[in-house]
Amino acid sequence: HAPRRVFRNRREAGRVLATIGNLGSDNQYQAEQAAYWIIRKLGNPYMHRRFVRLFFNAQQRQVLYEDACQPSGDTVAQFFPDDNDGNLHKVEDWFEFDDSGDNKLGNIDAVLNNYTTAGGAKKTARYRPIFRPRSYDSANEWTNLFALVDAMNAAQPEPYQSQVEALVDVDNFMRELAAQRIVGNWDSWGYARGKNTFIYKPRRGKWVILPWDIDFVFNVGGNGATDPLTGSNEAALDRFRAWPVFQRAYWQAFDDAVNGPLLPAVMNPMLDAKYQALAANNTGAGSPQGIKDYVAARRTYIQSQLSAVAAGFSVAGATSYATNRNLVTLTGTAPFRVRSISINGQLQDVTWTSVKNWTLRVALGAGLNQLLIQGLDSSGQAVTNSSSTLSITYTGPMEAPEDKIVINEIMAHPPVADAEYLELFNTSATNSFDLSRWRLDGLDGNIPSGTVIGPGELLVFARDAAVFAAVYGSNVPVAGQFSGRLENHGETVKLVKPG
Repeated sequence: HAPRRVFRNRREAGRVLATIGNLGSDNQYQAEQAAYWIIRKLGNPYMHRRFVRLFFNAQQRQVLYEDACQPSGDTVAQFFPDDNDGNLHKVEDWFEFDDSGDNKLGNIDAVLNNYTTAGGAKKTARYRPIFRPRSYDSANEWTNLFALVDAMNAAQPEPYQSQVEALVDVDNFMRELAAQRIVGNWDSWGYARGKNTFIYKPRRGKWVILPWDIDFVFNVGGNGATDPLTGSNEAALDRFRAWPVFQRAYWQAFDDAVNGPLLPAVMNPMLDAKYQALAANNTGAGSPQGIKDYVAARRTYIQSQLSAVAAGFSVAGATSYATNRNLVTLTGTAPFRVRSISINGQLQDVTWTSVKNWTLRVALGAGLNQLLIQGLDSSGQAVTNSSSTLSITYTGPMEAPEDKIVINEIMAHPPVADAEYLELFNTSATNSFDLSRWRLDGLDGNIPSGTVIGPGELLVFARDAAVFAAVYGSNVPVAGQFSGRLENHGETVKLVKPG
């Protein structure tokens, strides 16, 4: 017998011969390339395409084709050179036919629905045609995709937010979904169809979207310039887009687009240079004016939608006051360019109650507390005009956290692998404590910055948040994770303060 041939993502071919537009529909010859150019300018993976003349038996076949990169092992290796052996899936619809095989009954779009048997097991056969594996040696590896399905359908607010953040590159997803709306490509996942997309899960990274087949765009079959920026036939992605903290990344993508690649001074020279090259090579390509007009109108519409969600940075209430309670809740607004908030340089656990509004809790120290509240962008840099200073004097009694916080419960031998957890309890009746940068000594667990435990509150730390939710239910939020094993260290684990 011949040896079994094993293919990995990085060994698969990544080029195809493609018609220009949808079966030659684009007489400008550059609409799809312009769409990928926008995606590239937004910082997402893109597919390179170049013009070629095709001759077969010395006869030229139509004027131009494109040598097109498609999502494959080669593409994955290009964008993820250090993690190119993960799970690649093509997001595609599938068709039903009558018994004769001649009459198509309809198509079924790809959606992240939770398809299960009566016993609760995932129906692999239901996912296979709509999330098609594109790596031969992982054709039967569905663990990561099923985890994505569970996260995207989890209960809100938790464990939805923490599970999605753990599995999904939110900025990548939002920028890809925004780009498809910008160019009007209704024939894509998260718009009006469930197809023409690839998703990739690196072994050590989060799910990302890789674009593909963007040929109903701009004035070449794209939806109108005032087509809505939200709404689709994919409930999971609509839910994802609507969740406030994730939605902020969506609007930032549009803001970056209207102030970057969609500016006439940025986009038009690119279109004109390509048109001149096409004309010089006697291709008969039409003027790109149709693309320019569409982009100008689309940009104006997007700006009107951005104005509806715009906000300045503010902190509600007085800037100076005294209190006899050491736990205060701050609320305010922030522009969507603000992605996180720090106090005195320390990141906070922020809850976004809407696309504009935030809330967070602060545990005060004794006496005067000077709080510099700063909005930070996605790179952790301070956002201009997004800061405020508060002076809050705490007049009540102080207690030491090490005297009041106890390890209340340990699950060292869970019924399911990786379902170990540890529970902290604040025995104080009056004081709250900031546990930022404390650590669970012996478990390789650092408590996230901004973690506050109030009087009589419990905090749960799990080895795996997704497993914890699956085993014990989603009603108990997980404050953090650890990588150690409780069965090895359950008797010696300690809560240790920083410094």
